Amino acid sequence: MNGIGPEIILKTFEDARMFELCTPVLFANSRVFTFIKKILKSKTNFVYTDQIDKIQQGKLNIFNVWKEAVDVNFGQQDNIVGGYAIESFIAATTALKNGNIDALVTAPI
Repeated sequence: MNGIGPEIILKTFEDARMFELCTPVLFANSRVFTFIKKILKSKTNFVYTDQIDKIQQGKLNIFNVWKEAVDVNFGQQDNIVGGYAIESFIAATTALKNGNIDALVTAPI
């Protein structure tokens, strides 16, 4: 969360044509992405859910992996934030193994 990954994701999906190619699901936390979106002044809209079967086509979906507030400090290494990144990766690989998603792509880790 402290790196360039969220910025790349938000900027990528500012281009609506991307939704013709895939239905993205971010395994993260909607509050964190709302904060980052505000800081970056991104126009990317997203929807969030706590249920993997409620993913919406044509939208940038955020599947809430954790509920806790996370302090984002861009460019700073943080073991706590790294722990949440691992939780996100585990949730995404579990969804892939269970057939809830078709593919897994990671932003820079």
